[in-house]
Amino acid sequence: MENCPSAVPGAHTAVLDIDGGVALEITALNPEAQGWIREAAQLHAKMGPPTVEHEMHTGRHGGPGLSGHCPIVHDGTQVTVVTMDGGARVTVLAVDAAKVDALRSSTRERVMSLELTPP
Repeated sequence: MENCPSAVPGAHTAVLDIDGGVALEITALNPEAQGWIREAAQLHAKMGPPTVEHEMHTGRHGGPGLSGHCPIVHDGTQVTVVTMDGGARVTVLAVDAAKVDALRSSTRERVMSLELTPP
């Protein structure tokens, strides 16, 4: 989870439904945390699709992107990032329109999982 902007201490992640997927608005009050959020989000924009040769999800983008707790889902998606006040906005669009609802559901489950996990 070291590359997950939603896992930055003090981060808050809002999930918004948009055409074709979700937008994650990941923000923090602390300016240092805001910088970490932006850096981590940019890493996700550069990652591209996951590789299937790795069987285990480690939180370091070594797995196939099929499981994990970071709300940024890479499997079957296109990820883009823009900086916003307080952090970053990460747009995650499903490549297959038939999988938009599943992407939205998985994203919300992952956000809730992070909120329930103690720091």
